[in-house]
Amino acid sequence: VTAKQFDSAVAVLKSKIPLLAENEIRVEFIRLVAMFKIGHSSVYFYTGENEESPKSMFHFYPFTISPFSDGLYIQQIDSTYKEALGGRLIKIGNDAVDLALKKLHDVIPCENEQFFKNNLHYFIRLPEILEVLKITPNADAVVLTYIKNGTESKIEIKAEDCPEYAWNDGIYLPKGWVDAY
Repeated sequence: VTAKQFDSAVAVLKSKIPLLAENEIRVEFIRLVAMFKIGHSSVYFYTGENEESPKSMFHFYPFTISPFSDGLYIQQIDSTYKEALGGRLIKIGNDAVDLALKKLHDVIPCENEQFFKNNLHYFIRLPEILEVLKITPNADAVVLTYIKNGTESKIEIKAEDCPEYAWNDGIYLPKGWVDAY
């Protein structure tokens, strides 16, 4: 991004801030940082007085996804929603997966497609971001449409308070979750 492009985006955001809701402002700051297209540059998703007492700015949906050559699959999920485990996503909220990913590209700071895919699972689980990007109509829940064993199904996953393990990258399984592996 050029300095002129960035300065212009900042000026536009500054003029819009009085009209935006808190989560819209947060997402717009995330979008500004993502303009640099440099992985490892980001806006933290938590606030707090110090590093020992962070409080998440967002809620989260209790699932993780893994990208494969033929699509996104639900890798881990809270056992409440275990019937969706291993399903290939075809729609996230209102949007076909391809459209949702296009919208998420605007807020995930990445220099290449692999970095995007590697960090997608963090962003795809944040209700307020999906709502601001108009992938979901609200942040209370997301409806995932998926195909599993040749059958198309839908599941509504409720937003939850963001626990410490929300940033797990699929390496370990939170208590009460199931894993497709």
